[in-house]
Amino acid sequence: MRWIFLTAFFSTISLAQTIDTGTGADGACTEATFTAPGTYNCSSLEINSDLTVTKDTLTFPTPPNLPLIIKVQGDVTINANLSVSGESSSFSTTSTTGNIGGPGAGDGGAYLFGPNDAEDSAAGGGKQGVNGSCGGGGGGGSFHSLGEDGVACPTGGAGGSKGLVTYDPFTSAFRGGYGGGSGGEGTPVNGGGGGGGGGGGGGALHIMAGGAVLINANISARGGNGGSAGSNTGGPGGGGSGGVIWIQTLGQITNNGTIDVSGGSGGTSNLGSKGGNGGNGVFKLEDSDGVISGTGSGTSGSSSKLTSSISCGTLQMNDQSTLPQFVLGFSLIALLQFFGRGLKRFRNAEAKS
Repeated sequence: MRWIFLTAFFSTISLAQTIDTGTGADGACTEATFTAPGTYNCSSLEINSDLTVTKDTLTFPTPPNLPLIIKVQGDVTINANLSVSGESSSFSTTSTTGNIGGPGAGDGGAYLFGPNDAEDSAAGGGKQGVNGSCGGGGGGGSFHSLGEDGVACPTGGAGGSKGLVTYDPFTSAFRGGYGGGSGGEGTPVNGGGGGGGGGGGGGALHIMAGGAVLINANISARGGNGGSAGSNTGGPGGGGSGGVIWIQTLGQITNNGTIDVSGGSGGTSNLGSKGGNGGNGVFKLEDSDGVISGTGSGTSGSSSKLTSSISCGTLQMNDQSTLPQFVLGFSLIALLQFFGRGLKRFRNAEAKS
């Protein structure tokens, strides 16, 4: 029993070292508290009306492009939908900007009379159609998993390439997903040129709490959909990648909702080209004993990491390794045992003398 207690004790220390519950300076936070991305310090958090947090404008390449980080000293209750998703795009013959990503995420590629990549990723834009032909579809953004290549127009431009790299927001800088590439310019026929914009990348949300976390609604960091072309000759845009949702607490997590970090869908065209779908994001839930209770789940297209540091005295590794803390903990336990036995022998020797 003593060993299990001490193991759990050192596990709690290990988890506490990775969680910053903040100062509580923003008081009891509600949906009205979060007017923009950034870092908030709450004494408690309760969301009872749907909340969507977005960037105000396209941010690339002008900083800052901040994720949404919420530090909570007490309990967290989420009774209404919370979204940091990227925006979906549309088809345009005049737009020169892509669609906005979620907090900390990349924006979608912009249609601008030719191939246009997503603004901060390797997702390529669809290629321009020539001689009366149609443009190709934009590539899908990648993040925790790869997106898809755009599909060429059968009589025109080639499809754009998907994002070529994956990203781990738990071991690298914490950021959201990448946007999709734009569709290629089509040759105007009765005003049918233009192209579909790329969907914005899903945003980045990190909640760190000191008390219980109860989720009764949907939390989403979806990638935005690429713009569809219909019968226009411009190519459709690629979908943005999903983002990241990371929830940590020193208490317990009960999830009765849905966590969605799916990539956005690529746009379509009646002329045969298609935008690539965005890759999925990732979510991670961590609490004090590694047991996530409740009836909820992540979406089928999402990547998940439901982990914690310790469960019933059993070592469980997560992405941020707790091995050094466990080695230290067991070393201290062994040291205490050693000195305890030595003291006992000393007292026995004194008694005999």
